[in-house]
Amino acid sequence: MSPSPIQSQSPSPPKISERERTRIQHALTGRKTKIFVSDSLANLYYKAKHPRPPSSISSVTTGSNSTQAQQESVEWILKYTGVPVLLFDTGETKSRDKRKIQIILAELGSGLALWKDTIDNLSSYRVIGKESSTNGNEGSSFHTMHLSADHTKVVGISFDNEESAAVFGQEVEKLTADFANISLSGSKFQKKIKNGDKKKKEIKWVRPRKNEISQPCAFQHVSSVSQKDTSLFSSLQNFVSGKTTTNPQLNRVDDLS
Repeated sequence: MSPSPIQSQSPSPPKISERERTRIQHALTGRKTKIFVSDSLANLYYKAKHPRPPSSISSVTTGSNSTQAQQESVEWILKYTGVPVLLFDTGETKSRDKRKIQIILAELGSGLALWKDTIDNLSSYRVIGKESSTNGNEGSSFHTMHLSADHTKVVGISFDNEESAAVFGQEVEKLTADFANISLSGSKFQKKIKNGDKKKKEIKWVRPRKNEISQPCAFQHVSSVSQKDTSLFSSLQNFVSGKTTTNPQLNRVDDLS
């Protein structure tokens, strides 16, 4: 069984540079989106439960929950290491017309997404240890949430820096405070009114002519990857067509049975 990802971090590891955060921001952001990039590395774990052999089960206390807990052992399986990112789509563009919050684990160096999921009303995003601590920060470097595709599955995010973990948790709390961001909307009557107003304001789009399109301006090159970088980045090893890896820690969370 792998060790628990919840552990004290002293002294705090150095934070990632502003250049790396900018690289990730440019790789993931889009029009009408808001992005928050953490300044700490983090490990993503997948929670797996295994039945215990009968011989290892101690005397059972009363209550079905305690019985089930004693009959199961929990293992946290390391999946990826990267930089946690919050991406908020306001739903105001054609390509991203749905209001939602995404949590992403970006690769340090390339800025590419190693893993992502949507935070909705059933995600139950939690900062472990925050409820029992007096200052709200003690033991808060480990966060958990349920996957949007299957809410019975849980993932854990263990931050290297506890201060950065607390800030990230606060950003999640701010975004999820608005029910519209987590797939909870108002009445159907209000929806119909909004849709009606939207149709009135729609203006027919006309394709611009080539001579009306300017050359790229204020362009800044922040990152590039090529085939020779395959050995450096797990994203290229795992996600690029024709490239496979035998490392079990690089398998996708979705592929785990």
